[in-house]
Amino acid sequence: MELIILPKMFPVRTLKSNKNLYFVLAPVVGIIVFIFLYVVAALLYPGGSQVDANSKGFSWINNYWCNLLNDKAMNGEHNPARPVALAGMMVLCLTLCYFWYILPQHMEFKKSGRLTIQLSGLLSMIIGMFLFTSFHDA
Repeated sequence: MELIILPKMFPVRTLKSNKNLYFVLAPVVGIIVFIFLYVVAALLYPGGSQVDANSKGFSWINNYWCNLLNDKAMNGEHNPARPVALAGMMVLCLTLCYFWYILPQHMEFKKSGRLTIQLSGLLSMIIGMFLFTSFHDA
């Protein structure tokens, strides 16, 4: 079975087996798990935003992703959404590390281009993991 994973204007290699297909689709599964975990975390968020500290629940307009990762919600209450949001961030970062590792292998780049994409993707996800630390704003 041959599957082209990008439009023809990009130089891609075709997948020759179902085994390769599973490895290529793994990032899609990781992103779906991330979305599920972030929706659950948003439902658990007690409330408060930059606009209204006394609001109830998570506002998709007025809250930020990182509000779900804080120990305390914007309204000052303990944030029970944090562990779920942390799990979601870890899934996302690991999924994107894997994605940036496999993508260049399926495109016809020179070795230097492939390594550049792989290393910069990995580095960006390692830096992304600092989102829930005190280094967030740095």
